Amino acid sequence: MRTFIPALEDYEKKFVEGKARKRGITIAVSGVSGSGKSTLARHLAEKLKLRYYEAGEILRRLAKERSVPLERLVEKLEENLDLEIDRKTLSLAARGGCVIVGRLAPLAAGKYADVRVLVTAPLRVRAKRVSEREKIAASLARKLLRERDEADRKRYEKVYGVDFLSRKHYHIVFRNDVPLRKARAAFVKVVRDFLRKRKLSIAIGGDTGAGSSTVGRLLAKRLNSKFFSVGDLFKKLSKKKAKGETLRAIKTWEDVGKKKEFHEKLDRLQRRIAKKGNCVICAKLSPWVLKDIADYRIWITANFVTRARRVAERDGIPLEEAKKLLRKKERLEREEWRRIYGIDFASLKSLCEIVVDSSKLSQGEIVERILKAIGKR
Repeated sequence: MRTFIPALEDYEKKFVEGKARKRGITIAVSGVSGSGKSTLARHLAEKLKLRYYEAGEILRRLAKERSVPLERLVEKLEENLDLEIDRKTLSLAARGGCVIVGRLAPLAAGKYADVRVLVTAPLRVRAKRVSEREKIAASLARKLLRERDEADRKRYEKVYGVDFLSRKHYHIVFRNDVPLRKARAAFVKVVRDFLRKRKLSIAIGGDTGAGSSTVGRLLAKRLNSKFFSVGDLFKKLSKKKAKGETLRAIKTWEDVGKKKEFHEKLDRLQRRIAKKGNCVICAKLSPWVLKDIADYRIWITANFVTRARRVAERDGIPLEEAKKLLRKKERLEREEWRRIYGIDFASLKSLCEIVVDSSKLSQGEIVERILKAIGKR
């Protein structure tokens, strides 16, 4: 589960996980009334050229999807209104390319959000803003803000079992107590700095011949990260020698590859590396082995003929022989992983937020797509 709200777990498994493909970064912003979160988030979306969503816009999208008037939708949902907004928030966050604002937006988005921000401000500052906006006395504004802050906190703890103001949920806590013009500029800067400096653990898997290893190396170089290939180590550890990478991998499967403890040792190694961060780890099972650690899970795919042609060129063998070896290798992998782990290799792609078909793309184009999706371009 990548969302931080337990009540959304079933929805995530059924409608989000494995279905949403990330097309850009997700920034989720929360904060109490009068903190200025919406103003700052809207400005950030404009500067970063991202779509902007808040509760009202999310409700309008829901109404449009269900072909009902907005007023009727609100009336129909009633007590489930918050839950529907949070579900839609989760779906939008998983697809990315947006800034989402809401008290529970960062928690609903969870790990799908590249940046989770809590905007704060002293009560006196918030009261002054509300007083001017609502044209009421500052003392009344302070009273209303205290009551709403407490009511919101208790409500979300009761309904969802979460404290949306707990700072452990956020990458950035932004104190907004300066004039608006300065706050906007500072907000954009702090988010951009975070995106630029963050050290990521990235898991890349892919079909044989799709180019995942090459893409992984190029990506690591662009990110100034460590690169580790489980597949390269896997083939080196075999006692049986063979000409060509594909045949060597098959020989390894027929040798040490049948031992469960051998695979578990490789799994522990890549998890140890991933936990240190600032790395790109390439292996077919990485998206599964590192599902609770990796910041991003990526799958590189390509059609069978393209992959066979690449294998033939790489291994210096005829195309028909490459096709035969490719089928044999993939059958072996699928059978052994099912026996050792109880998982279906065909399902691994569905674990990944970013899936790129390399059939008609250069390696550089693939890396650029990935960098855009993770906010590093």
